[in-house]
Amino acid sequence: MISRRDLLRDAAALTASLGLAPAAVWASAHGRSADRGLAMLCDLVIPGGETPGAIDAGVPDFVHQSITLGLRGATPAAYAAFRGALDTRAGAPFESLEPARAQTLLAGVDASAFPGGPPGPPPSEAPTAIEFWRTLKALIVIGYYTSEIGASRELRYELVPGRYEPDIALSEDPRGYSSDWDGVRYA
Repeated sequence: MISRRDLLRDAAALTASLGLAPAAVWASAHGRSADRGLAMLCDLVIPGGETPGAIDAGVPDFVHQSITLGLRGATPAAYAAFRGALDTRAGAPFESLEPARAQTLLAGVDASAFPGGPPGPPPSEAPTAIEFWRTLKALIVIGYYTSEIGASRELRYELVPGRYEPDIALSEDPRGYSSDWDGVRYA
């Protein structure tokens, strides 16, 4: 039996998630506690190295909040089914695996979820646990590259792309472009 409070909370989360941008999810994600398995998955997808990884960027909190809000079709139930499938494949809880074994297991899941070639049509019903990996991995990548660390340290940031060249030679044809209507007044 679902309580009125739970129903209202879920309806508000669904309504809010329909128009949320990553920035809004980030704003509500800080301080959320993601489980250890989710943190391990994020670290396996984008490990730290020369630049900070997913853990340093706070991606597990972002993904946890995205799942809570149901973004990209990710629901807590689908995540639980995925984690159950991982545990079944591992023969033990996923977060108890050694990093090398977890990486090998996840590589097999990734190969099943992304078999190569053009993507097929999206599933008409709820995704299987392996298909859910596509959604989860997309959330990890979105979370990382929309974080401050991913956007400013991993990627190059230029306020104005290109470079300023003040002395450019004009062509022999001094006519304006037909699409250049900036200076035309219609009043």
